[in-house]
Amino acid sequence: MSEFTDAVERGLRGLMSASPGACPGCERCRDAFEPDMTMEEFDEAWHKGEVNDEPSFSYSGCGICGTTLGGDCYVWHWVSDDNTVEHEDDCCVDCALFLANGDEPENWRRR
Repeated sequence: MSEFTDAVERGLRGLMSASPGACPGCERCRDAFEPDMTMEEFDEAWHKGEVNDEPSFSYSGCGICGTTLGGDCYVWHWVSDDNTVEHEDDCCVDCALFLANGDEPENWRRR
């Protein structure tokens, strides 16, 4: 394990699962990415891969690995103990790539 994977493990401790990107059925995602759509339209567009869930720049740190460096942040979701899907908007690029593909950054620093 690396310093990065240790940080991600600590950041996700106690969560049943986590996933980067927009989520069907999430009103906050619909409002952020496709506010003119109904929930039905948003869900259909998400399933077709037509939701444009671009990151946004933030000076805040990552809610997963804890890095304090500013940069692009993605939305992400996690499942609580009662199977509720929770929405967050502070997933750094490194964590998004790791959660989606298992790719670890080469030169990660928590700072």
